[in-house]
Amino acid sequence: RPAKRVAATDAPEGPDVSGSSTPSSSTTPMGTDKPMPTADGKPAVSAAGLRARRRASTADSEAAVRRRDLDARRDAVFMRDAIPGWIGWAGYAAFGVLGVAVIPLLYPACRWYMVATAYAVAPAFCFANAYAAGLTDWDMASMYGKLCIFAFAAWGGVAGGGVIAGLAICGVVLSTTSAASGLMFDFKTGWITQSSPRAMFAAQTLGSAIGCLVGPLTFSLFYRAFPVGVEHSEYPAPYATIYRGMAILGTQGFGALPSHCLELFAALFAASFLLGLARDALPSRYAQFVPIPTAMGLPFYLGPNYAVGMCLGSAIKWAWERRDPEGADSTLVPAAAGLIIGEGLWSVPQAALAMGKVRPPICMTFSRAGAAVVEKVMAAAAPAAG
Repeated sequence: RPAKRVAATDAPEGPDVSGSSTPSSSTTPMGTDKPMPTADGKPAVSAAGLRARRRASTADSEAAVRRRDLDARRDAVFMRDAIPGWIGWAGYAAFGVLGVAVIPLLYPACRWYMVATAYAVAPAFCFANAYAAGLTDWDMASMYGKLCIFAFAAWGGVAGGGVIAGLAICGVVLSTTSAASGLMFDFKTGWITQSSPRAMFAAQTLGSAIGCLVGPLTFSLFYRAFPVGVEHSEYPAPYATIYRGMAILGTQGFGALPSHCLELFAALFAASFLLGLARDALPSRYAQFVPIPTAMGLPFYLGPNYAVGMCLGSAIKWAWERRDPEGADSTLVPAAAGLIIGEGLWSVPQAALAMGKVRPPICMTFSRAGAAVVEKVMAAAAPAAG
């Protein structure tokens, strides 16, 4: 039987006269924090537990208020120096006209109307790439460039120099979409650090202008000093071969694609569209279980080298936010940035080891068939190394 409740005069918060099982301090005897069972036989929350809950609720409320105040300050600083919209449209139109006039002179196979079409559709790609970069923190500009390779190479055809036209238009679309996502990354960083967006835009413009001079000079230096693009050399430029192969495939039309490739593409495109539509249409309690197509497809595009690290980072973020929400809100981004910078710094000794032709001391495999292949390759490489 349920234990007898204490009298109303002994309860600091008043008796539970409703007969419900709602926890209150009346279920706790005087002078102790041990909870007494309620009318339905379930243990009630102790007074110490109630006090801890109140303190946690108060701390969460204060943290939420601080976050809202900080976000309001960030919005005020960011919008105070907002860049007028006409600057972006006027600058894009000016550089578009310049590109339509100059690019056909550099690459005669690329007609002026092809360049104009590329500049007309590029803003849609820029928006999609910037939005996807906000979801995944990854620049997918190369994907849009490859799509344009197929489209414009097929437009030019074999006789019309479709290979050169596709590669030239790929450069136009890739540079515009990459600049859009990169600028969004910089603006988000400026919003977090409460920096002026106009100052950031001016610095971005200056850096792009310097890159227009340094980039061709650096390529010319490498091209004259090293056999760039030559197979089995120090700089084989494998992506150049891949992109050229895509352009050649594009000139041959859809018939050159593998069997059922176009049908598979259409089905996956429709599935991703429907998933995004369902996520926007469903209530939030159901939409949280619908996967984001871009975030779900990104690991397949990047491969396990990045997907495993992204999975581990997401698991650490989830556990950190559950264990210490306030600390995660203030420390998670700098910690992730430090890990990314550390991984980037490792590329310097990695490049030095590659230039010194240093090979890894071990090779791992997880299957018997793979082990046999590895042993055969190692046995063939042993005499050459000796």
